[in-house]
Amino acid sequence: MRKVVAALSFAGSLYLVFALNLGCTGTEDRFLGPSAPDADPPMVAGFWSGTATLAGVDGCGCIGATFQDGIGTSHSFTDELTQAGATVRGVIHDNGSPDQLNEGTCRYSGDTFYSSVNQESDDCTHPTITRTCSDGSRTNTLSFKSYRKRGPASPSQMSGDIYVTFTCSRPNGTEVGDMRLFYSFVQTKG
Repeated sequence: MRKVVAALSFAGSLYLVFALNLGCTGTEDRFLGPSAPDADPPMVAGFWSGTATLAGVDGCGCIGATFQDGIGTSHSFTDELTQAGATVRGVIHDNGSPDQLNEGTCRYSGDTFYSSVNQESDDCTHPTITRTCSDGSRTNTLSFKSYRKRGPASPSQMSGDIYVTFTCSRPNGTEVGDMRLFYSFVQTKG
């Protein structure tokens, strides 16, 4: 009797494996999704001019809060980009804003793919800024840390978000955290 049960069990296992294989044939595309289209990256090399609008400030306590009044203000900047395939290198010249946080030049690199751009830098010449809390309780120094720009791109227009991070330090040099500025931007080529 045990041999009969074992044989039936083995046959049932084979049937189950065979049925599962039949049911799964051709379904792998359904789980992996469609393949990405073969697309050339947008050609963005050249001279660009644009406007960035401060959308938010985060971090550095009461020092960061002193920049809240600047939300909604805009300033202009230019980019000079070179491109090899999807790799983009550039120099951004920021014409500055009333709070001086955006004055300077950054050298950055990044890439373009499927109609978008992603650029990052930690090589910028920004002035170091000293700022005091509005209640006078604390003074900190803000030093540039990083820059990131990303968003949709075409050969004639780019838009999206810019993230600029500054390190907050006490007068004795002790770092107390980061302050992040969030901008929306629009650029046109030419």
